[in-house]
Amino acid sequence: DFIGIVTVPNVLPSFYTLSSGETRFILTEKIVHEFASKIFEHYEVKAESIIRVTRNGDVKSDDVDFDFDTDYKELMTELIKKRNRLQPVRLEVQGSLDKSLQKYLLNELELKERNLFICESPLAMGFAYGMIDAIPSEISAPLLNSPFKPQPSIMVDPRKRVMDQVKEKDLFLSYPYESMEPMIRLLREAAEDPEVVSIKITIYRLANHSQIAEQLAYAAENGKEVTALMELKARFDEENNIEWSTYLEEAGCKILYGFGEYKVHSKICLITKYTDRGYEYITQVATGNYNEKTAKLYTDFCMMTTHEGIAKDAVKFFNNMAIGELQGEYEHIMVSPYSMNIGLEKLMDEEIQKVKQGRRGLIRLKLNSISDRKTMEKLSEASQAGVEIKMIVRGICCLLPHIKDRTENISIMSIVGRYLEHHRIYCFGEDEVAKIYISSADFMTRNLRRRLEIACPIYDDDIKKEIIHIMNIMYADNLKGRQINAEGFFEANIGDPDQKIESQKVLMLEAIEKAKKAEVLRKAEERDRENAPIYSHGKEKSSYESMSKEPKKGFIAFLKRLFKF
Repeated sequence: DFIGIVTVPNVLPSFYTLSSGETRFILTEKIVHEFASKIFEHYEVKAESIIRVTRNGDVKSDDVDFDFDTDYKELMTELIKKRNRLQPVRLEVQGSLDKSLQKYLLNELELKERNLFICESPLAMGFAYGMIDAIPSEISAPLLNSPFKPQPSIMVDPRKRVMDQVKEKDLFLSYPYESMEPMIRLLREAAEDPEVVSIKITIYRLANHSQIAEQLAYAAENGKEVTALMELKARFDEENNIEWSTYLEEAGCKILYGFGEYKVHSKICLITKYTDRGYEYITQVATGNYNEKTAKLYTDFCMMTTHEGIAKDAVKFFNNMAIGELQGEYEHIMVSPYSMNIGLEKLMDEEIQKVKQGRRGLIRLKLNSISDRKTMEKLSEASQAGVEIKMIVRGICCLLPHIKDRTENISIMSIVGRYLEHHRIYCFGEDEVAKIYISSADFMTRNLRRRLEIACPIYDDDIKKEIIHIMNIMYADNLKGRQINAEGFFEANIGDPDQKIESQKVLMLEAIEKAKKAEVLRKAEERDRENAPIYSHGKEKSSYESMSKEPKKGFIAFLKRLFKF
Protein backbone atom coordinates (compact mmCIF):
# COMPACT_ATOMS: atom_id res chain seq x y z
CA ASP A 1 0.00 0.00 0.00
CA PHE A 2 1.06 3.58 -0.68
CA ILE A 3 0.16 6.88 0.90
CA GLY A 4 -0.45 9.81 -1.44
CA ILE A 5 -0.64 13.39 -0.13
CA VAL A 6 -1.96 16.21 -2.32
CA THR A 7 -1.20 19.68 -1.02
CA VAL A 8 -3.65 22.52 -1.60
CA PRO A 9 -1.40 25.47 -2.59
CA ASN A 10 -1.78 28.69 -0.60
CA VAL A 11 -1.74 30.68 -3.83
CA LEU A 12 -5.18 29.36 -4.76
CA PRO A 13 -8.32 31.16 -3.56
CA SER A 14 -9.98 29.48 -0.59
CA PHE A 15 -13.31 29.11 -2.42
CA TYR A 16 -14.95 29.49 -5.84
CA THR A 17 -18.34 30.96 -6.73
CA LEU A 18 -20.54 28.57 -8.68
CA SER A 19 -22.03 29.95 -11.90
CA SER A 20 -25.70 29.48 -11.18
CA GLY A 21 -28.63 31.72 -10.40
CA GLU A 22 -28.20 31.06 -6.68
CA THR A 23 -25.46 32.28 -4.36
CA ARG A 24 -23.43 29.11 -4.00
CA PHE A 25 -19.78 28.45 -3.21
CA ILE A 26 -17.44 25.48 -3.10
CA LEU A 27 -14.25 25.28 -1.06
CA THR A 28 -11.03 24.65 -2.95
CA GLU A 29 -10.11 21.62 -0.83
CA LYS A 30 -13.44 20.02 -1.77
CA ILE A 31 -12.59 20.35 -5.47
CA VAL A 32 -9.13 18.89 -4.91
CA HIS A 33 -10.63 16.09 -2.82
CA GLU A 34 -13.17 15.26 -5.53
CA PHE A 35 -10.60 14.94 -8.32
CA ALA A 36 -7.49 13.82 -6.43
CA SER A 37 -8.07 10.18 -7.39
CA LYS A 38 -7.38 11.08 -11.05
CA ILE A 39 -3.77 11.76 -10.07
CA PHE A 40 -3.54 8.11 -9.00
CA GLU A 41 -5.46 6.65 -11.93
CA HIS A 42 -3.19 3.59 -12.10
CA TYR A 43 -3.91 2.76 -8.47
CA GLU A 44 -6.94 1.66 -6.53
CA VAL A 45 -7.89 4.39 -4.03
CA LYS A 46 -9.06 2.65 -0.84
CA ALA A 47 -9.56 5.68 1.43
CA GLU A 48 -9.32 9.42 1.22
CA SER A 49 -9.61 12.30 3.69
CA ILE A 50 -9.09 16.02 4.07
CA ILE A 51 -6.48 16.70 6.74
CA ARG A 52 -4.56 19.63 8.16
CA VAL A 53 -1.38 19.65 10.25
CA THR A 54 -0.68 22.40 12.77
CA ARG A 55 2.93 23.00 13.71
CA ASN A 56 4.49 24.73 16.68
CA GLY A 57 4.49 28.47 15.87
CA ASP A 58 7.13 29.59 18.38
CA VAL A 59 10.45 30.60 16.89
CA LYS A 60 13.10 31.10 19.57
CA SER A 61 16.44 32.76 19.02
CA ASP A 62 18.03 30.60 21.73
CA ASP A 63 17.23 27.45 19.74
CA VAL A 64 20.11 28.13 17.33
CA ASP A 65 23.78 28.95 17.67
CA PHE A 66 24.85 32.31 16.32
CA ASP A 67 27.85 34.58 16.56
CA PHE A 68 27.70 37.82 18.48
CA ASP A 69 28.48 39.57 15.22
CA THR A 70 25.26 38.20 13.66
CA ASP A 71 22.63 40.84 12.95
CA TYR A 72 19.56 40.09 15.11
CA LYS A 73 17.18 40.95 12.28
CA GLU A 74 18.97 38.51 9.97
CA LEU A 75 18.79 35.85 12.67
CA MET A 76 15.01 36.28 13.04
CA THR A 77 14.59 36.20 9.25
CA GLU A 78 16.32 32.82 9.16
CA LEU A 79 14.31 31.49 12.10
CA ILE A 80 10.99 32.40 10.46
CA LYS A 81 11.94 30.32 7.44
CA LYS A 82 12.14 27.29 9.74
CA ARG A 83 8.58 27.74 11.06
CA ASN A 84 7.08 25.45 8.39
CA ARG A 85 9.41 22.68 9.53
CA LEU A 86 8.81 22.91 13.27
CA GLN A 87 7.36 20.07 15.33
CA PRO A 88 3.70 19.16 14.51
CA VAL A 89 1.35 19.66 17.47
CA ARG A 90 -2.05 18.74 16.01
CA LEU A 91 -3.63 16.64 13.24
CA GLU A 92 -7.13 17.67 12.13
CA VAL A 93 -9.43 15.57 9.98
CA GLN A 94 -12.64 16.60 8.25
CA GLY A 95 -15.10 13.73 8.25
CA SER A 96 -13.58 10.32 8.85
CA LEU A 97 -10.12 8.79 8.64
CA ASP A 98 -9.20 5.18 7.88
CA LYS A 99 -7.78 3.55 11.02
CA SER A 100 -4.59 2.34 9.34
CA LEU A 101 -4.05 5.77 7.78
CA GLN A 102 -4.68 7.41 11.16
CA LYS A 103 -2.05 5.22 12.81
CA TYR A 104 0.45 5.89 10.03
CA LEU A 105 0.02 9.69 10.13
CA LEU A 106 0.24 9.91 13.91
CA ASN A 107 3.39 7.81 13.86
CA GLU A 108 5.05 9.85 11.09
CA LEU A 109 4.12 13.15 12.74
CA GLU A 110 5.20 11.89 16.18
CA LEU A 111 1.80 12.70 17.68
CA LYS A 112 -0.36 10.94 20.26
CA GLU A 113 -4.00 10.06 19.69
CA ARG A 114 -4.98 12.97 21.95
CA ASN A 115 -3.49 15.29 19.30
CA LEU A 116 -6.00 14.03 16.71
CA PHE A 117 -9.14 16.13 16.16
CA ILE A 118 -12.00 14.95 13.92
CA CYS A 119 -14.74 17.38 12.94
CA GLU A 120 -17.43 17.86 10.30
CA SER A 121 -16.89 21.58 9.68
CA PRO A 122 -14.24 22.96 7.28
CA LEU A 123 -10.77 22.85 8.79
CA ALA A 124 -9.71 26.35 7.71
CA MET A 125 -12.44 28.90 8.41
CA GLY A 126 -10.57 31.92 7.06
CA PHE A 127 -12.58 31.71 3.81
CA ALA A 128 -15.52 33.38 5.62
CA TYR A 129 -13.82 36.80 5.52
CA GLY A 130 -13.51 36.77 1.75
CA MET A 131 -16.96 35.29 1.28
CA ILE A 132 -18.66 38.28 2.94
CA ASP A 133 -17.80 40.56 0.01
CA ALA A 134 -18.85 37.93 -2.49
CA ILE A 135 -22.38 37.59 -1.07
CA PRO A 136 -25.02 40.05 -2.34
CA SER A 137 -25.76 42.71 0.26
CA GLU A 138 -29.47 41.81 0.46
CA ILE A 139 -28.40 38.38 1.73
CA SER A 140 -25.42 39.39 3.89
CA ALA A 141 -26.89 42.52 5.54
CA PRO A 142 -29.23 40.68 7.98
CA LEU A 143 -26.31 38.46 9.02
CA LEU A 144 -23.83 41.25 9.76
CA ASN A 145 -23.47 43.93 12.40
CA SER A 146 -24.53 47.41 11.37
CA PRO A 147 -21.51 49.38 10.13
CA PHE A 148 -19.83 51.52 12.77
CA LYS A 149 -17.11 54.12 12.24
CA PRO A 150 -14.91 55.19 15.17
CA GLN A 151 -16.06 58.63 16.24
CA PRO A 152 -14.05 61.82 16.84
CA SER A 153 -13.14 62.13 20.51
CA ILE A 154 -14.90 64.93 22.40
CA MET A 155 -11.62 65.52 24.23
CA VAL A 156 -9.82 66.56 21.05
CA ASP A 157 -10.71 69.71 19.11
CA PRO A 158 -9.97 68.97 15.42
CA ARG A 159 -9.35 72.67 14.79
CA LYS A 160 -6.37 72.85 17.13
CA ARG A 161 -3.01 71.11 17.27
CA VAL A 162 -3.02 68.03 19.46
CA MET A 163 0.33 69.08 20.94
CA ASP A 164 -1.19 72.36 22.10
CA GLN A 165 -4.27 70.67 23.57
CA VAL A 166 -2.34 68.10 25.59
CA LYS A 167 -0.38 70.98 27.19
CA GLU A 168 -3.70 72.28 28.55
CA LYS A 169 -5.13 68.95 29.67
CA ASP A 170 -4.48 65.19 29.46
CA LEU A 171 -6.19 63.63 26.43
CA PHE A 172 -7.87 60.23 26.36
CA LEU A 173 -9.07 57.98 23.53
CA SER A 174 -11.25 54.89 23.86
CA TYR A 175 -10.88 52.52 20.89
CA PRO A 176 -12.72 51.39 18.80
CA TYR A 177 -15.50 53.77 19.83
CA GLU A 178 -13.23 56.75 19.20
CA SER A 179 -10.83 57.26 16.33
CA MET A 180 -7.07 56.74 16.51
CA GLU A 181 -6.61 59.78 14.28
CA PRO A 182 -5.47 62.15 17.11
CA MET A 183 -2.54 59.83 17.85
CA ILE A 184 -1.46 59.90 14.21
CA ARG A 185 -1.90 63.70 14.19
CA LEU A 186 0.28 63.95 17.30
CA LEU A 187 3.15 62.15 15.54
CA ARG A 188 2.72 64.20 12.37
CA GLU A 189 2.77 67.44 14.35
CA ALA A 190 5.88 66.27 16.21
CA ALA A 191 7.54 65.45 12.89
CA GLU A 192 6.91 69.00 11.66
CA ASP A 193 7.46 70.95 14.91
CA PRO A 194 10.86 72.70 14.82
CA GLU A 195 11.12 72.48 18.63
CA VAL A 196 10.77 68.67 18.71
CA VAL A 197 14.18 67.02 18.95
CA SER A 198 13.29 63.36 19.44
CA ILE A 199 10.57 60.71 19.37
CA LYS A 200 10.98 57.40 21.18
CA ILE A 201 8.47 54.58 20.95
CA THR A 202 8.01 50.87 21.66
CA ILE A 203 6.47 48.79 18.87
CA TYR A 204 4.96 45.30 19.16
CA ARG A 205 2.53 44.98 16.23
CA LEU A 206 2.05 47.38 13.33
CA ALA A 207 -0.64 47.36 10.66
CA ASN A 208 0.32 46.09 7.21
CA HIS A 209 -0.16 49.66 5.98
CA SER A 210 0.97 51.68 8.98
CA GLN A 211 0.47 55.44 9.19
CA ILE A 212 2.26 55.29 12.54
CA ALA A 213 5.42 53.96 10.88
CA GLU A 214 5.07 56.48 8.07
CA GLN A 215 4.93 59.39 10.53
CA LEU A 216 7.99 58.07 12.37
CA ALA A 217 9.89 57.86 9.09
CA TYR A 218 8.68 61.36 8.18
CA ALA A 219 10.01 62.65 11.50
CA ALA A 220 13.41 61.05 10.92
CA GLU A 221 13.60 62.50 7.44
CA ASN A 222 12.82 65.91 8.99
CA GLY A 223 15.89 65.63 11.19
CA LYS A 224 14.29 64.35 14.39
CA GLU A 225 16.05 61.68 16.41
CA VAL A 226 13.62 58.75 16.19
CA THR A 227 14.24 55.61 18.25
CA ALA A 228 11.94 52.59 18.01
CA LEU A 229 12.27 49.70 20.43
CA MET A 230 10.79 47.05 18.15
CA GLU A 231 9.88 43.49 19.11
CA LEU A 232 10.74 41.13 16.27
CA LYS A 233 9.35 38.13 18.19
CA ALA A 234 5.69 39.27 18.10
CA ARG A 235 4.19 35.91 17.20
CA PHE A 236 3.07 35.65 13.55
CA ASP A 237 3.94 39.32 13.01
CA GLU A 238 7.69 38.72 12.81
CA GLU A 239 7.89 39.18 9.04
CA ASN A 240 5.76 42.33 9.11
CA ASN A 241 7.90 43.82 11.88
CA ILE A 242 11.10 42.96 10.04
CA GLU A 243 9.83 44.72 6.93
CA TRP A 244 8.82 47.83 8.89
CA SER A 245 12.10 47.89 10.82
CA THR A 246 13.96 47.92 7.51
CA TYR A 247 11.73 50.73 6.25
CA LEU A 248 12.34 52.79 9.40
CA GLU A 249 16.08 52.18 9.35
CA GLU A 250 16.29 53.32 5.76
CA ALA A 251 14.44 56.52 6.75
CA GLY A 252 17.06 57.22 9.41
CA CYS A 253 15.37 55.83 12.54
CA LYS A 254 17.40 54.06 15.20
CA ILE A 255 16.00 50.57 15.85
CA LEU A 256 16.55 48.60 19.05
CA TYR A 257 15.58 44.92 18.94
CA GLY A 258 14.58 43.80 22.43
CA PHE A 259 16.24 41.67 25.07
CA GLY A 260 16.47 38.00 24.15
CA GLU A 261 14.07 36.10 26.39
CA TYR A 262 12.18 39.25 27.45
CA LYS A 263 9.61 40.39 24.90
CA VAL A 264 8.91 44.12 24.62
CA HIS A 265 5.11 44.29 24.92
CA SER A 266 4.76 47.80 26.41
CA LYS A 267 3.04 50.63 24.52
CA ILE A 268 4.69 53.97 25.25
CA CYS A 269 5.80 56.97 23.20
CA LEU A 270 7.90 59.93 24.39
CA ILE A 271 8.12 63.18 22.42
CA THR A 272 10.85 65.58 23.55
CA LYS A 273 10.85 69.30 22.77
CA TYR A 274 13.60 71.83 23.45
CA THR A 275 12.25 75.35 23.94
CA ASP A 276 13.52 78.59 25.47
CA ARG A 277 12.09 77.22 28.73
CA GLY A 278 14.18 74.06 28.50
CA TYR A 279 13.07 70.49 27.76
CA GLU A 280 9.36 69.69 27.56
CA TYR A 281 7.78 66.27 27.12
CA ILE A 282 4.61 64.63 25.86
CA THR A 283 4.15 61.04 27.01
CA GLN A 284 1.63 58.74 25.36
CA VAL A 285 0.72 55.37 26.91
CA ALA A 286 -1.73 52.78 25.57
CA THR A 287 -3.15 49.37 26.41
CA GLY A 288 -3.05 48.21 22.78
CA ASN A 289 -0.76 48.26 19.78
CA TYR A 290 0.07 51.16 17.47
CA ASN A 291 -2.05 49.44 14.85
CA GLU A 292 -4.75 51.26 12.89
CA LYS A 293 -6.49 48.01 11.96
CA THR A 294 -6.84 46.56 15.46
CA ALA A 295 -7.81 50.01 16.80
CA LYS A 296 -11.09 49.45 14.94
CA LEU A 297 -11.54 45.90 16.24
CA TYR A 298 -10.13 45.83 19.80
CA THR A 299 -11.22 47.78 22.87
CA ASP A 300 -8.21 49.77 24.07
CA PHE A 301 -7.27 53.02 25.80
CA CYS A 302 -4.78 55.70 24.76
CA MET A 303 -3.69 58.52 27.08
CA MET A 304 -1.51 61.55 26.27
CA THR A 305 -0.08 63.70 29.04
CA THR A 306 2.53 66.36 29.85
CA HIS A 307 2.73 65.23 33.49
CA GLU A 308 6.35 65.86 34.52
CA GLY A 309 6.62 62.82 36.79
CA ILE A 310 5.38 60.41 34.14
CA ALA A 311 7.68 62.07 31.58
CA LYS A 312 10.72 61.65 33.84
CA ASP A 313 9.86 57.97 34.25
CA ALA A 314 9.47 57.62 30.48
CA VAL A 315 12.90 59.22 29.94
CA LYS A 316 14.40 56.83 32.49
CA PHE A 317 12.60 53.87 30.86
CA PHE A 318 14.01 54.55 27.39
CA ASN A 319 17.47 55.24 28.82
CA ASN A 320 17.33 51.92 30.66
CA MET A 321 16.17 50.12 27.53
CA ALA A 322 19.10 51.56 25.57
CA ILE A 323 21.58 49.87 27.95
CA GLY A 324 19.53 46.73 28.65
CA GLU A 325 18.73 47.65 32.26
CA LEU A 326 15.54 45.81 33.23
CA GLN A 327 15.57 46.51 36.98
CA GLY A 328 15.04 50.26 36.82
CA GLU A 329 13.16 52.10 39.57
CA TYR A 330 10.31 54.45 38.69
CA GLU A 331 8.22 56.85 40.75
CA HIS A 332 4.95 56.79 38.80
CA ILE A 333 4.79 54.05 36.14
CA MET A 334 5.10 50.36 36.96
CA VAL A 335 7.34 48.28 34.69
CA SER A 336 7.58 44.50 34.51
CA PRO A 337 9.40 42.22 35.03
CA TYR A 338 10.42 43.95 38.29
CA SER A 339 8.75 47.10 39.61
CA MET A 340 5.26 46.15 38.43
CA ASN A 341 5.08 43.10 40.68
CA ILE A 342 6.25 45.16 43.67
CA GLY A 343 3.82 47.96 42.83
CA LEU A 344 0.80 45.68 42.43
CA GLU A 345 1.49 43.96 45.74
CA LYS A 346 1.78 47.35 47.47
CA LEU A 347 -1.53 48.54 45.98
CA MET A 348 -3.29 45.36 47.12
CA ASP A 349 -1.78 45.74 50.60
CA GLU A 350 -3.21 49.27 50.79
CA GLU A 351 -6.72 47.90 50.21
CA ILE A 352 -6.15 45.18 52.84
CA GLN A 353 -5.03 47.87 55.29
CA LYS A 354 -8.22 49.87 54.66
CA VAL A 355 -10.33 46.89 55.71
CA LYS A 356 -8.27 46.46 58.88
CA GLN A 357 -9.02 50.12 59.64
CA GLY A 358 -12.75 49.51 59.25
CA ARG A 359 -13.01 51.09 55.81
CA ARG A 360 -14.06 49.57 52.50
CA GLY A 361 -11.35 47.86 50.46
CA LEU A 362 -12.10 47.63 46.73
CA ILE A 363 -10.14 46.26 43.77
CA ARG A 364 -11.52 46.36 40.22
CA LEU A 365 -9.60 44.71 37.41
CA LYS A 366 -10.14 44.40 33.65
CA LEU A 367 -7.84 41.82 32.04
CA ASN A 368 -7.51 39.53 29.06
CA SER A 369 -6.22 36.66 31.16
CA ILE A 370 -5.03 35.73 34.63
CA SER A 371 -2.78 32.75 35.40
CA ASP A 372 0.16 34.03 37.49
CA ARG A 373 0.17 31.99 40.70
CA LYS A 374 1.75 34.62 42.98
CA THR A 375 -0.69 37.30 41.84
CA MET A 376 -3.68 34.98 42.31
CA GLU A 377 -2.46 34.10 45.81
CA LYS A 378 -2.23 37.81 46.64
CA LEU A 379 -5.77 38.41 45.36
CA SER A 380 -6.92 35.47 47.48
CA GLU A 381 -5.20 37.00 50.50
CA ALA A 382 -6.99 40.29 49.85
CA SER A 383 -10.31 38.46 49.51
CA GLN A 384 -9.77 36.66 52.82
CA ALA A 385 -9.01 40.00 54.46
CA GLY A 386 -12.41 41.28 53.32
CA VAL A 387 -11.45 43.30 50.24
CA GLU A 388 -14.17 43.31 47.58
CA ILE A 389 -12.65 42.28 44.23
CA LYS A 390 -14.55 42.68 40.96
CA MET A 391 -12.87 41.33 37.84
CA ILE A 392 -13.60 41.24 34.12
CA VAL A 393 -11.50 38.55 32.44
CA ARG A 394 -12.17 37.90 28.77
CA GLY A 395 -9.88 34.89 28.18
CA ILE A 396 -7.86 32.46 30.29
CA CYS A 397 -8.91 32.54 33.94
CA CYS A 398 -7.15 30.20 36.38
CA LEU A 399 -8.72 31.82 39.44
CA LEU A 400 -11.98 30.41 40.78
CA PRO A 401 -14.24 32.92 42.57
CA HIS A 402 -16.66 32.37 45.47
CA ILE A 403 -14.56 29.68 47.19
CA LYS A 404 -15.27 29.83 50.93
CA ASP A 405 -12.38 31.15 53.03
CA ARG A 406 -10.34 31.67 49.86
CA THR A 407 -11.98 33.77 47.15
CA GLU A 408 -15.47 34.34 48.51
CA ASN A 409 -15.15 38.12 48.02
CA ILE A 410 -14.03 37.78 44.39
CA SER A 411 -16.47 37.97 41.48
CA ILE A 412 -15.35 37.40 37.89
CA MET A 413 -17.21 38.01 34.66
CA SER A 414 -16.34 37.77 30.98
CA ILE A 415 -17.58 39.78 28.02
CA VAL A 416 -17.40 38.41 24.49
CA GLY A 417 -18.99 40.73 21.96
CA ARG A 418 -18.58 42.37 18.59
CA TYR A 419 -15.15 43.73 19.51
CA LEU A 420 -12.27 41.96 21.23
CA GLU A 421 -12.09 43.17 24.83
CA HIS A 422 -8.42 44.08 25.10
CA HIS A 423 -7.74 46.95 27.49
CA ARG A 424 -6.22 46.26 30.88
CA ILE A 425 -7.37 48.40 33.80
CA TYR A 426 -6.19 48.21 37.41
CA CYS A 427 -8.40 50.19 39.80
CA PHE A 428 -7.72 50.28 43.57
CA GLY A 429 -10.10 52.06 45.96
CA GLU A 430 -13.50 53.69 45.69
CA ASP A 431 -14.34 56.12 42.93
CA GLU A 432 -13.43 59.40 44.67
CA VAL A 433 -9.99 58.23 45.81
CA ALA A 434 -9.34 55.45 43.29
CA LYS A 435 -5.83 54.79 42.04
CA ILE A 436 -6.29 53.82 38.39
CA TYR A 437 -3.70 52.43 36.00
CA ILE A 438 -4.01 51.52 32.33
CA SER A 439 -1.62 48.82 31.24
CA SER A 440 -0.36 46.54 28.49
CA ALA A 441 0.02 43.64 30.95
CA ASP A 442 -2.31 40.80 31.78
CA PHE A 443 -1.89 38.95 35.07
CA MET A 444 -0.06 36.08 33.41
CA THR A 445 3.40 34.86 34.35
CA ARG A 446 4.70 35.66 30.88
CA ASN A 447 3.48 39.27 31.17
CA LEU A 448 4.51 40.01 34.73
CA ARG A 449 7.80 38.13 34.82
CA ARG A 450 9.05 37.54 31.26
CA ARG A 451 8.02 40.67 29.35
CA LEU A 452 8.62 44.40 29.37
CA GLU A 453 5.21 45.84 30.22
CA ILE A 454 4.10 49.24 31.49
CA ALA A 455 1.22 50.31 33.73
CA CYS A 456 0.64 54.07 33.81
CA PRO A 457 -1.34 55.95 36.48
CA ILE A 458 -4.27 58.18 35.55
CA TYR A 459 -4.13 61.50 37.39
CA ASP A 460 -6.74 63.49 35.46
CA ASP A 461 -10.08 63.39 37.33
CA ASP A 462 -12.19 63.57 34.15
CA ILE A 463 -10.36 60.62 32.63
CA LYS A 464 -10.72 58.68 35.88
CA LYS A 465 -14.46 59.27 35.84
CA GLU A 466 -14.68 58.16 32.21
CA ILE A 467 -12.79 54.91 32.88
CA ILE A 468 -14.97 54.11 35.91
CA HIS A 469 -18.05 54.93 33.83
CA ILE A 470 -16.91 52.49 31.13
CA MET A 471 -16.21 49.77 33.72
CA ASN A 472 -19.62 50.24 35.33
CA ILE A 473 -21.30 49.78 31.94
CA MET A 474 -19.33 46.57 31.45
CA TYR A 475 -20.24 45.25 34.91
CA ALA A 476 -23.91 45.83 34.04
CA ASP A 477 -23.73 43.90 30.74
CA ASN A 478 -26.40 41.17 30.95
CA LEU A 479 -26.52 40.30 27.25
CA LYS A 480 -22.88 39.56 26.36
CA GLY A 481 -21.59 39.32 29.93
CA ARG A 482 -21.23 36.01 31.77
CA GLN A 483 -20.35 35.37 35.42
CA ILE A 484 -17.91 32.60 36.38
CA ASN A 485 -19.17 30.43 39.24
CA ALA A 486 -17.20 28.52 41.87
CA GLU A 487 -17.04 25.45 39.62
CA GLY A 488 -15.50 27.44 36.76
CA PHE A 489 -18.62 27.43 34.58
CA PHE A 490 -20.23 30.46 32.98
CA GLU A 491 -23.64 31.71 34.10
CA ALA A 492 -25.82 34.51 32.81
CA ASN A 493 -24.97 37.89 34.27
CA ILE A 494 -28.34 38.90 35.72
CA GLY A 495 -27.62 42.56 36.44
CA ASP A 496 -30.74 44.72 36.35
CA PRO A 497 -33.58 42.40 35.19
CA ASP A 498 -35.57 45.40 33.97
CA GLN A 499 -32.81 46.53 31.60
CA LYS A 500 -31.09 44.65 28.80
CA ILE A 501 -27.58 46.07 28.50
CA GLU A 502 -24.97 45.22 25.89
CA SER A 503 -21.95 47.23 26.98
CA GLN A 504 -20.26 47.56 23.61
CA LYS A 505 -23.45 48.75 21.95
CA VAL A 506 -24.01 51.30 24.75
CA LEU A 507 -20.48 52.65 24.32
CA MET A 508 -20.93 52.88 20.55
CA LEU A 509 -24.13 54.88 20.95
CA GLU A 510 -22.53 57.13 23.57
CA ALA A 511 -19.59 57.86 21.26
CA ILE A 512 -21.95 58.78 18.41
CA GLU A 513 -24.06 61.05 20.63
CA LYS A 514 -21.06 62.82 22.15
CA ALA A 515 -19.51 63.39 18.72
CA LYS A 516 -22.79 64.90 17.46
CA LYS A 517 -23.01 67.27 20.43
CA ALA A 518 -19.38 68.30 20.00
CA GLU A 519 -19.99 69.09 16.32
CA VAL A 520 -23.08 71.16 17.18
CA LEU A 521 -21.03 73.11 19.70
CA ARG A 522 -18.21 73.78 17.23
CA LYS A 523 -20.63 75.06 14.60
CA ALA A 524 -22.35 77.30 17.16
CA GLU A 525 -19.00 78.68 18.22
CA GLU A 526 -18.02 79.38 14.62
CA ARG A 527 -21.29 81.28 14.09
CA ASP A 528 -20.70 83.28 17.27
CA ARG A 529 -17.20 84.12 16.13
CA GLU A 530 -18.48 85.35 12.78
CA ASN A 531 -21.10 87.57 14.47
CA ALA A 532 -19.02 88.70 17.44
CA PRO A 533 -17.97 92.37 17.69
CA ILE A 534 -14.31 93.30 17.35
CA TYR A 535 -12.92 94.48 20.67
CA SER A 536 -10.44 97.27 21.08
CA HIS A 537 -7.58 94.82 21.45
CA GLY A 538 -8.43 93.50 17.99
CA LYS A 539 -9.59 90.06 19.07
CA GLU A 540 -13.04 88.61 18.57
CA LYS A 541 -14.65 87.23 21.69
CA SER A 542 -16.39 83.90 20.99
CA SER A 543 -19.12 82.20 22.97
CA TYR A 544 -16.55 79.65 24.10
CA GLU A 545 -14.31 82.36 25.57
CA SER A 546 -17.14 84.30 27.17
CA MET A 547 -18.90 81.28 28.70
CA SER A 548 -15.83 79.44 29.94
CA LYS A 549 -14.99 80.32 33.50
CA GLU A 550 -11.89 78.19 33.38
CA PRO A 551 -10.35 78.74 29.95
CA LYS A 552 -7.22 76.80 30.85
CA LYS A 553 -9.24 73.60 30.98
CA GLY A 554 -10.18 74.16 27.37
CA PHE A 555 -12.63 72.48 25.08
CA ILE A 556 -13.59 69.48 27.24
CA ALA A 557 -14.42 71.64 30.28
CA PHE A 558 -16.82 73.75 28.23
CA LEU A 559 -18.44 70.61 26.78
CA LYS A 560 -18.98 69.17 30.24
CA ARG A 561 -20.61 72.34 31.53
CA LEU A 562 -22.85 72.63 28.47
CA PHE A 563 -23.95 69.00 28.19
CA LYS A 564 -23.33 67.79 31.75
CA PHE A 565 -21.05 64.90 30.75
